[in-house]
Amino acid sequence: MSNKRILTTSIISWSDTSGDDTLPNFFDGYGAENVANIFVRGDNPTSMSCDNYFRICEAAVLKSIFKRNIKTGEISNRTSILKAGEYKKEQKRYFFFRKYRLFAFLLLRELCWKFGKWKSEELDRFIEDFKPDILFCTAEPYIYMNRINLYIAKKTGAKVISVIWDDNFTYKSCAGFSDRFFRFFVKRQVKELISISNRVISISPKTKKEADAAFGIDSVIITKSVSPSEEKNDAEYHFPLKLLYAGNFYIGRDKSIKLLSEQIKKLNKETHYFDFDIYVNNAADKKNKGEDGYTKIFNRINKSELAAKICESDILVFAESLGKRYAHAARLSFSSKITDYLGSGKAILAIGKPDIAAMEYFADNNAALCASTEEEIPERLGEIIKNPELLKEYAERARLLGTERHSKEKTVLKLREIIDEL
Repeated sequence: MSNKRILTTSIISWSDTSGDDTLPNFFDGYGAENVANIFVRGDNPTSMSCDNYFRICEAAVLKSIFKRNIKTGEISNRTSILKAGEYKKEQKRYFFFRKYRLFAFLLLRELCWKFGKWKSEELDRFIEDFKPDILFCTAEPYIYMNRINLYIAKKTGAKVISVIWDDNFTYKSCAGFSDRFFRFFVKRQVKELISISNRVISISPKTKKEADAAFGIDSVIITKSVSPSEEKNDAEYHFPLKLLYAGNFYIGRDKSIKLLSEQIKKLNKETHYFDFDIYVNNAADKKNKGEDGYTKIFNRINKSELAAKICESDILVFAESLGKRYAHAARLSFSSKITDYLGSGKAILAIGKPDIAAMEYFADNNAALCASTEEEIPERLGEIIKNPELLKEYAERARLLGTERHSKEKTVLKLREIIDEL
């Protein structure tokens, strides 16, 4: 059967250097000429899963409030490179907003998108020229992005496949008034998006359970796929064992990583048991994080380099917040690194509250050493010191889970069935 033309939307571009590569992974091998992506960030698209990119420039949308004739959107090719200064400036702005998430800044951004001229002749022409059969979009935590999705759905009349990959439809993950204020409007948009969707995808079992109950649907669970190792982990473990974390420090993850680092330093006083390497997505995260002789923090590296570092490691660290403020910020999310970790054949140390989707998944499948309180972190490390062979057991459980639930063959087949039936 011939491939249908799929128009996707995302906040960041589809980049091979980004850790958040779930959508490109979904369409890997589908046929890049039949996939288009509209994004709003300043990063450069590099993914080979798509041939047709269009960027709505957020900075230009802001300027369009005062200069209505400014161009806010343009076709973006994989070979095009943004000016280094422009890209660096935009990255700093996003890092600042995401780190501090001040109510005034979030409100200002939404107002800029509300009154800015993001609807443009260039955007409409791109959509009309591509002629999508299906709009494949995610329920986002941002009002402006959901507004873009609803506009495209109405304009094209295409079938809609929506993806729920975070808690954007309840107040359970809200930490304060500002979160609840924005969630009120986001909830209405997500409800509208789900109501016009022909099929809905949930990113985890917990997400499916809550989304199905909230919207009266029967969503399908699909995650980022991996190609798990077919060989058992027969490595011999020797001290010092190497731990690795790769990701960002937002929403309280930095506190969990710091707790782990502090416990490693304490345990290493008499015997050198552990080394901890951290690769952060933003260089600004390196500042004032307390590197010591056992914990080292590096800038982000590309996928191939990270894959090599994972192979050299003994334990992969997954971390969410244990603190009250951000404890449930990632309540229903299912990080792309989870399937990467499962496919690596390495043991996983998971830190986070026990009732969030990722931790429930690890615990229900006994696929990681889980620490759900500050006190449990040294307990898990102590178990590893006492019996390093425990890592081999958990590595094998993780590998089997990756093979059984997240293989590329199964994911591709499931997604293709959904597309073909529309």
